[in-house]
Amino acid sequence: MVGVEPIDEHHLKYIWAAYRMGGLEKLGIEDGISSSEFPQAFTQFLMNNYHAGWVISAPTHKGVIPVGMIFGQVCGPMILIGDFTWFGWASKRNIIEATATYFRQLKEDVVLIMYVASRDREFFDYMKQLGLLRSIGRVHDILDEPAMLYQTRREQWAY
Repeated sequence: MVGVEPIDEHHLKYIWAAYRMGGLEKLGIEDGISSSEFPQAFTQFLMNNYHAGWVISAPTHKGVIPVGMIFGQVCGPMILIGDFTWFGWASKRNIIEATATYFRQLKEDVVLIMYVASRDREFFDYMKQLGLLRSIGRVHDILDEPAMLYQTRREQWAY
């Protein structure tokens, strides 16, 4: 069963494992941090860049464990999603189910808005086909290319 919960200290061992595997480079946490330094470095990253973070857990061959994180900025009734980060052991199925679950759980309380590079557009268009997202345009000057904007939709298509 896929689960979504705010990041807290009991998730750090999985986040540390993903860091050690080299899966967190895009977060900008410097290389070579020790296990004792990592909690402070990760907390500092989170505080400097985002208001909120969630861990997504999903079934794996080791049981139900965290497979990724989602970070965002709270903006009143909206959350601007800044990053989806998947751990090296997350399968494609984990990623699809976890993302869909995250959208379903949060869409009733807040509007989620995200910008997407062209290389990731196919994935988010699939979420759109499931009735979880709608495209709302483009945003310029964030990436090296115009990024597509998506938002969650409260009414969901039957499938």
